[in-house]
Amino acid sequence: MSRVRRFLTRAAAALLFATLGTSVSAAPLSCTRQAVTALASEALAQVSPNPEPGVTLAVYYPTRWSSPVAVARGLSDYAAHRPMQPDSPMLAGSIGKTFFGAAALNLAEAGKLDLDRPIAAYLPDAAIPNADRVTARMLLSHTSGYGEYDGSFMEDLIRQPLRMRTLSDWLGPLRRNAPGAPGTFRYSDINFVLLAELVSATSGEPWDRYIAREFLRPFGLRRTAAALSPRISGLAPGYAGPENFFGRDAMMQAGRLIYNPQFESGGGGYVSTASDLAKWIVRLGAANAYSPRSWAAASTPTHPVDDKGRTYGLGIHIDRTAQGTAYGHSGYIPGYVSWVRYYADAGIGVAIQTNTSDPARLPWDGYDVMDRLVGQLSAACH
Repeated sequence: MSRVRRFLTRAAAALLFATLGTSVSAAPLSCTRQAVTALASEALAQVSPNPEPGVTLAVYYPTRWSSPVAVARGLSDYAAHRPMQPDSPMLAGSIGKTFFGAAALNLAEAGKLDLDRPIAAYLPDAAIPNADRVTARMLLSHTSGYGEYDGSFMEDLIRQPLRMRTLSDWLGPLRRNAPGAPGTFRYSDINFVLLAELVSATSGEPWDRYIAREFLRPFGLRRTAAALSPRISGLAPGYAGPENFFGRDAMMQAGRLIYNPQFESGGGGYVSTASDLAKWIVRLGAANAYSPRSWAAASTPTHPVDDKGRTYGLGIHIDRTAQGTAYGHSGYIPGYVSWVRYYADAGIGVAIQTNTSDPARLPWDGYDVMDRLVGQLSAACH
């Protein structure tokens, strides 16, 4: 989440919402799909009036509608002037951590993974620093003491962006830089890379197959899949701005990404749509992706993230908002930023995806859009 916030300008968002104040809510509100579609479309038009970036937004209110309401704005392909569609797939970045968190809790329920047992018991041959002290629960809550990718890892990614990464690559930063003491909160993708290895080891099958079998297929997430190749069918092109670390704006060339998204592994690892993400977060937040006991564990704050009421549970953010407690995650990967939240009091899931990580094109925060929209929906639908 911290990387996403470095790419966003909240002051600009506040300015935009000051002008949004009365325009969207001036008309009488209703809870019909048609009215919500118009409301969501106008919200996007206010914060993203230009054709770049392309943005999708989906709202899922399962007690009212059988499927999400989804809208789109802007361009998918900037050069070809191809419009973004509501079901356009995009890389979801760290939102993928919610799938890995659910998988770990699912395996714990089945008695295959003890969240409080040292990970060395499950990955004995991996030579992971502090593996005799770090547990799956620590990985899930980012309290392992493990740091993020270092300069050597990123330099290699820039030099060889299409190469498949292995566990040795992901462990490199931990072996080159001494980990901190277990127990301290430090957000790190490496925690979830190792969690992905635990899911594979304890389920007896590759993590992508396990997650597809347990969650994607049963819940009808048909446009969601593991991002294991630079060629992804139907993927909206992503744009990272000219100053990103790859040194170019367009993240897709000749129908494929210029980097292999497989480098994310458990740190993200998925391509999805706003509609699928909205459905998924409702499944999590309504405690029917797994047992209420597991959801209680996942949704209990383990550590504050900042001083604004944001905390982290097990693979999910728990945020205090104007609309009550919200559960979700944001995601960044070069060319794409995504947000998803389940608003427990309202019973509504919302997801936003955009095909840019360029701060010049993205002077707003998707969470602000969601909070305001859910406030309006709550007034209209209750």
